[in-house]
Amino acid sequence: MHTRVLFLVSLALFFAPHAWAQTAQPVSADASILEVSGQASESIPPNGVSVEFLVFSHQESLAEAAEETDAKAEAVVAALDELAIADLEVSRVGYQIGPDWQADSEGNRIYAGYAAHITIRTKTSALDRTGRIAETGITAGAREIRGIRFTSSRMVEARRSALRAAVVAARLDAETMADAAGGTLGRLLLLTTESRFIDPVLVRSFGSGRAPNEITPEELRVGASVKGRWEFVPASDSGNP
Repeated sequence: MHTRVLFLVSLALFFAPHAWAQTAQPVSADASILEVSGQASESIPPNGVSVEFLVFSHQESLAEAAEETDAKAEAVVAALDELAIADLEVSRVGYQIGPDWQADSEGNRIYAGYAAHITIRTKTSALDRTGRIAETGITAGAREIRGIRFTSSRMVEARRSALRAAVVAARLDAETMADAAGGTLGRLLLLTTESRFIDPVLVRSFGSGRAPNEITPEELRVGASVKGRWEFVPASDSGNP
């Protein structure tokens, strides 16, 4: 009987954990185990962009705040439509209205009227028009740009490519460790993955009059992280059935 040995390589995980897949095999109580993590990433050019605007109004009454904010939102939408970008989608994706409470010099909450917010989001594949879209929304009355996000229709394909590379990396490390320990790699006992997309928000906030004239998209990176567990076969057992 061989003493149970646990080898562990922990390569820094740079993604929030979320289990996507798992396979498991039974293992005897006296088996020696290798447990290894592997990571990989894939970079792809974006082919879509989303720009999100915030429209805001503050008035003494609820009706006035709602009416003014709606009018501003309509003006922003109309201005964006006038850009005549073939596949530009413009939609309202959020609405909030309610009392505006502020703190006085003594820290007491005081009523300060009503505030209303409408969020407008655009989507298009015309990456070269990103700066123009941002500028138009601000000029038409949006209070700020909440975010500019580049995306790609190849995200799923890129994730799977990164996942495959991460598994290969983990197995190569496991084989190297097994060889250095004087044995070979045995059966795969467990394989899990932690993976997520990365969609960088390149612009978070621009107030009125500060919209960027030109925005250059960055490549998107999709990462995958896996953890594998293999049996370790000592050299003295490599010839056993």
